[in-house]
Amino acid sequence: MVSAKARKIRKILIANRGEIACRIAATCRRLGIATVAVYSEADAGALHVRSCDEAVAIGPAEAVRSYLVPDKLVKAALDAGADAIHPGYGFLSENPGLARACAQAGVAFIGPSPEAIEAMGSKLQSRRIAAREGIPCVPGYDDDGQDDAALAAAALRLGFPLIIKASMGGGGKGIRVVREQKDFAEALDVVRREATAAFGDARVLLERFVPAGRHIEVQVLGDTQGNVLHLADRECTLQRRHQKIIEEAPAPLIAEGARGQMRDYALGLARAIGYTSLGTVEFLYDSATHEFFLLEMNTRIQVEHPVTEMVTGLDLVELQIGVAEGRPIPFAQADVRVNGHAIEARLNAEQPEHDFAPAIGDIAGVTPPRSCEPEAIIRFDTGIAAGSAVTPYYDSMLAKVIAWAPAREVSRQALIEALDSLRVQGLPTNAAYLQDVLRTEAFATSTATTSFLDGFKPWAAELSAEDASRTLVAAVLHVVLGREEARAAAGGDDPWASLGGWRLLDRAGYPAAWGLHFEDGRGKRLAVTVRGSRGRFVVEEGGARLDVLARRSAEGLVIRLGERAFTAQVRDDGGALAVRLGTARRLLKPFDPLELPEASAGGKGGARDVTAPVPGLVVDVLVNPGDRVETGQRVVVIEAMKMMHNLTAPEAGTVAEVLCRRGDAVEMGRTLVRFTSDAPEEIKGPQA
Repeated sequence: MVSAKARKIRKILIANRGEIACRIAATCRRLGIATVAVYSEADAGALHVRSCDEAVAIGPAEAVRSYLVPDKLVKAALDAGADAIHPGYGFLSENPGLARACAQAGVAFIGPSPEAIEAMGSKLQSRRIAAREGIPCVPGYDDDGQDDAALAAAALRLGFPLIIKASMGGGGKGIRVVREQKDFAEALDVVRREATAAFGDARVLLERFVPAGRHIEVQVLGDTQGNVLHLADRECTLQRRHQKIIEEAPAPLIAEGARGQMRDYALGLARAIGYTSLGTVEFLYDSATHEFFLLEMNTRIQVEHPVTEMVTGLDLVELQIGVAEGRPIPFAQADVRVNGHAIEARLNAEQPEHDFAPAIGDIAGVTPPRSCEPEAIIRFDTGIAAGSAVTPYYDSMLAKVIAWAPAREVSRQALIEALDSLRVQGLPTNAAYLQDVLRTEAFATSTATTSFLDGFKPWAAELSAEDASRTLVAAVLHVVLGREEARAAAGGDDPWASLGGWRLLDRAGYPAAWGLHFEDGRGKRLAVTVRGSRGRFVVEEGGARLDVLARRSAEGLVIRLGERAFTAQVRDDGGALAVRLGTARRLLKPFDPLELPEASAGGKGGARDVTAPVPGLVVDVLVNPGDRVETGQRVVVIEAMKMMHNLTAPEAGTVAEVLCRRGDAVEMGRTLVRFTSDAPEEIKGPQA
């Protein structure tokens, strides 16, 4: 029966951007609900703006002056005649101030009550509530004492390694693992900075670090009639920098007794705070002992919600709207069925081989993913299209690729294929890295833990001499064949356009060739010479000469060297080439040697400079001219995409110049600190 307070929502302002704003708009279109987008100056041309019926500008690019200002969002809703606000995830989705401002303005907030948000929004408070309910928590420190001395003393009592978490944290921000006491003070400082920048709250808690845990979460849904149900569970163990990158539903290889207990505890916690709307209760699970501990409850829709939708057949955004309208959940717990298996991968604009530095720039084109698996369904949730701009102001996630199939292994293979077919032109992405993760035995057997990706660097793996040669040849021929194809497409049937100039020169007796230069994922530079055309080539590198036949096929690049043939997959990934040959993986980045900067700490400066690896804001300068520094010592901290980046001295030496100050907005490649090295100058030979 519909509650007496029920009211039909006719227009929703989506208080978010990117992929989740587009996702919410899609459900609203299906339900016949009008939508209003909000956008900052940086997002004026964004896809989410075009995906809604109306759009309202709310301020400058910086989120703290636009997306994070409740009064602007509520005013925009009132001005547009919206009767509800959906906050999505991130930004103000777990901000009780926005929920209260909506109530005061008579606008429905599509989320839980302000009291429930406050109860679970603080990790300090949620641990205390869970303890009262008898729910096991990770041993830790959640007292009110937040001064340096109190936290340092608590850390000693707890022991190392431990983890520092921002009380209001989420999305991988405001978290640091501390393995030794000597690193505690510095890590605490970084967490407080990130927490203040991202959440406006510097409070932290400490927890024992559990390195062999798995991250399991239970989706819950509550309505205003007092009904609370679970919508099964998910696994989100694979994380880098404490940020999830691959999620799946249902969670595999969980003891049924433990699975049932986690679901029961999740429902108990939700009932204890009178929870309404969609929420997620997260646990740390030990596969060896089947023990588990509560981590936190997120009072919003999650990034990984599509995997739950794919296995239950439910639209979670529609359910959120129904609860906000005052309607009861339209099914019972016994009606929730799990069908098949879904896996999601988060596509980010970043460079994994460069410590996952975020990438900034414009998207030239997007080719959606697909799979040849006949039983699989591929879903692509994105907030980008050709012409979209990726800026330093927001998170680097571009899209989510989700694969569903009747069985987990089929879903895994389908997702690998989908990521291989996906193309984002103009920026590097983590697509090849995600495929590498999905191919690991640890993921295939569901034995990975939350620390599995800490040392996972497939681009840096040592290759055999044969694999190194073959992967280089594959990259070279991918470039050469691409140039031939482009020339043929431009020239049509004109024989002069289809002939390579080097062929005419060869006939005239000149050794004409193309010179290509690459840098691999380990920093090694390679110079290659190529002669030939139309499938027959001579490739020379490092004194070796290889006669090669090559052609493209549906399976990849088919290459014959002598009497042996092999097939390689080569994909363009934002200026780099990801080459895969069997289990071998190599990342090769072409460059023009005339334009290549000297080796540096990440930009256009010299070898003894520290430069900004991404556009960002300088939040701290830790050295002065004349200071002595050691290799790896922190010298500058910059904030970019809501994360703190510690820039360190490339080698021991003396600070010669400091070219930035706190508060500076710096572009990528700008030199920030110059050094005088301790290393002796190179010995030069006698003058001619």
